[in-house]
Amino acid sequence: MLTDAGIKKLGAKGKDYRVFDRASDPGFGVRVSAKGRKSFFYVFRFDGKYQYVNLGRPDDVGLVNARNECRNYRELVRQGMNPKDWLQQRIQQEQEAKAAKKAAERLGERMGSVERLFQLYIDRLDSKGKRSVNQVRRIWKADIEPIIGRTKAKDVTPNDVKRILHTIIQRGSMIMANRCRSYLLSAFRFGIEWDNDPANYDTSTRFQIVTNPVRDVPKPQKEEDPGERTLNSLEVQECWRLWGNPGLISLQCGTVLRMILTTGGQRVEAVLRAGWCEFDTKSGIWEIPAHRTKTKKRPHVIPLTPLTLRTLNDLREITGDSELLFPMRGNNMLPTETNSLGNAVRKFCQRVEVDRFTARDLRRTVKTLMGKMGLSKEIRDRLQDHALSDVSSKHYDRYDYLKEKKVAMDAWELYLREIIEDQAPSSNVVKIERTN
Repeated sequence: MLTDAGIKKLGAKGKDYRVFDRASDPGFGVRVSAKGRKSFFYVFRFDGKYQYVNLGRPDDVGLVNARNECRNYRELVRQGMNPKDWLQQRIQQEQEAKAAKKAAERLGERMGSVERLFQLYIDRLDSKGKRSVNQVRRIWKADIEPIIGRTKAKDVTPNDVKRILHTIIQRGSMIMANRCRSYLLSAFRFGIEWDNDPANYDTSTRFQIVTNPVRDVPKPQKEEDPGERTLNSLEVQECWRLWGNPGLISLQCGTVLRMILTTGGQRVEAVLRAGWCEFDTKSGIWEIPAHRTKTKKRPHVIPLTPLTLRTLNDLREITGDSELLFPMRGNNMLPTETNSLGNAVRKFCQRVEVDRFTARDLRRTVKTLMGKMGLSKEIRDRLQDHALSDVSSKHYDRYDYLKEKKVAMDAWELYLREIIEDQAPSSNVVKIERTN
C-alpha cells in the first residue's frame, strides 16, 4: 500500500516507471519520470483498452485527495462512463463558467460605465434627429473615451472633466473644449434622468450618478464670439462667379453655396440634406418636412425663384439618380457632411485670397442684404425659419405666409441678380403687406 513516506523514497532510475497500490485501490499508483518527477495516476480498462488519467503531483494534491479522486473515477467506470470523457466535460464546463463569469463582470462594468452612458445618449440624439450627433460621436471617440470610457459614470469627478478639457485646450481648440463640456454636461444629465425615468425601471443599466461632475467646471472660454462675418455685394458677385470654377471648389459644393443664397439663406444642413422629393418645381415650392426643421414642429415652405429653379436643373446633371441633391461622394444614399463643405469653403478662401467666411456666414449675409433692401425683420425671420417667441406665433398663428414669402423672394431674386450680373442694386424699399 502506498504511503507518503514510501512515495518520498521513490527516486529516479534514468527512465519512467510506475509503482501500483495493489492493496486497497486497484489501478491507483505513482508514476516517476526519468528525472524523478512524480505524479499520481489511475489506470482503467474501457472498451477493451487500458487508459490512464493523471491525478496530479503529490506536492500539489496529496495522497489522500488523489486516492479519493481515483475511487470517484473507478465508480464512473462501474457505471459505464469513461473518466477521461467525464473529465473533459468538467474542464469544458469550468472553462465556460469562467468565461461566463468574466463576461458578466465585463457587462457589469459596462452597464454603468461612461461608455454605456454615451452609447445611450448618442442613440437618443440620433432618434431625435439632432444635427449635433455626428460631432458628439467624434468628440467621444477622440477626447472622452480614451480618458474615462471604462470608468463607472458615478465615479467620474470634476478633475476627470478638467483633464479632458485641458487636453483639448492644449491643442488650441477653445471652442471645441466648450462644445465638449456642453456634451459632457448633457450626457451626465441624461444619465441622472435615465435612472429616475419610470420607463427604465426594469432595465439592467443603472448609472447611480449623484451629482453632475461637469456642473462646477467652468467653460474654458467664457464667451464665444457670435458670428459677425457678412459678405458685401462685391464679394457675393465675385464668389458667385468663382463658385462655378471646379479648379477652386467642386461643382457640388459651389452649387450648395449658390443655393443657400438663392433660397433666401436657408440653413446649411437643410440644403445639404435636401431630397428631390421635397421640391415641387411646377408649383415653385420647396417644402422642408417638420422633422428636418430646427423646431421640428411644422414644415418650412420656401417659394422657389427662377434662379433656384435653374440651379436645380443644372444640379440634376451632377447628382444623377440619387434621391439627394447633394449626395456624399462614393455613397449616394448619404448626404454630404457639413465638415466636407466647411473644408471646401476654407480651401476656396485660401485659393482666391478672400477674407475667410463659412457657409453659415452666407445665411447672415442674405439676412443683412434683405434688411438693406427693405424687407422687414418678421418676413426675413419667416423666410429663414427662425423660431418666433411671441405667444401668438407659438400657439395660435398657423398661417403659412406663403404669399408674403413669395413677394419677398421675388424681390430678393431681383436684388441678387443685380448683384451677380454686375448692376447697381436697387435701393428701393420693399414693403410687404399681408394679403388675405
